[in-house]
Amino acid sequence: MPSRNHAAVFKKAAWSSPEELDGYVRANQDISDSGLRQLFEVMVQRGARLTHGQRGATEKVLRDLAATRTDAALASDLIALASQADERALRLLAEVLVGLRKDARWHLQLFPLLADADPHKRAFADRVLSRVGGKTLLARIDETATEAWPSRLEAMHTLVEVAGHYAIPVLMKMLPACTREERTRIAQLLADERYMKAARTEACQALRGLLSHEDPRVRGRAAGGLGHWQDESAIGPITELVWDENRWVARAAVAALAGIASPEAIETIGNVSRIDNIEIQTACVDGLVAIGTDAVVSDLVRLLESEILALRNKAGEGLSTLGRSGKVDLARMLVLMMNSSDVQVRRAVI
Repeated sequence: MPSRNHAAVFKKAAWSSPEELDGYVRANQDISDSGLRQLFEVMVQRGARLTHGQRGATEKVLRDLAATRTDAALASDLIALASQADERALRLLAEVLVGLRKDARWHLQLFPLLADADPHKRAFADRVLSRVGGKTLLARIDETATEAWPSRLEAMHTLVEVAGHYAIPVLMKMLPACTREERTRIAQLLADERYMKAARTEACQALRGLLSHEDPRVRGRAAGGLGHWQDESAIGPITELVWDENRWVARAAVAALAGIASPEAIETIGNVSRIDNIEIQTACVDGLVAIGTDAVVSDLVRLLESEILALRNKAGEGLSTLGRSGKVDLARMLVLMMNSSDVQVRRAVI
């Protein structure tokens, strides 16, 4: 335990130079865990009273003193301090905890903070557990998946960082108890390659199940996720969403088909573009241009014949973009336009 002089010097935070900082650290490398805990406590209690420079110097001392510590016994003391710490002190505590030896016992001590009402405490727990958590933590999140939480967003991040695609069953278990924001986040995570690349089939299966969810944001995000994974088996269910009562979902469905970009998906977009709905037709033009291959040109030329001026202009802009990009056969595009039954389209070629 540090002497009173140590504590007094530490409370003053009167570090006059980098050399003095380093000297203090060297002289106290053998400080006990209880002593180090006391210094952290001083930091937590008095940090807000220090100037920016004083606090930065003091944090450097603590960071350097803790750098060689791996004993998990220190973790309990630092976790206990989290209840009194401000946001900046929580970041420092998290940094030190990540460097300690992994131990499921202190991971579980930290777990309740994932469900704390204070978002800073939840972020603190996530910052640590997403780096050091393991199977025990995964099991604990699974056990509490349907309980009432102030927010599950941090726990979701911890979950996928720790478990990757093995988190899919737990995420789906959480879904009924989630808020709209949390449900949307689950759909996004299922399409995130960082976590789900090794289980694309399972992720797509979960996303297909969300296409019929009562929340339109979930339906739209699920369609987008399937488009990202280019899941051709989902073309049929995604196409059904084109007639969704929510127009955002319908546009998301068209964009998802464009993401799949297979011959069947392109044919489907062409068929959908015949629906007498300017929003859907405009989304189809955007989707066809995004695909940007020779296979989309005939549908864009057909849309160029529309009686709706805005749609004609949109299709014309799309064809012009593709022509300039060099992605399509310009000669073929011009032949298709010359063969159009619409005199205005033929004139556009000239």
